[in-house]
Amino acid sequence: MNSKEFNEMIVFLMIPNVPMENRVAQNNEILNKSAQSE
Repeated sequence: MNSKEFNEMIVFLMIPNVPMENRVAQNNEILNKSAQSE
């Protein structure tokens, strides 16, 4: 995972108004993308 993706994930996790399900889905998407790009 590069630092840009990591920063985006941190920012996303810090957004309080996003429902947890959406947050987890987004997280998994980011992790999948970073896994594929390695």
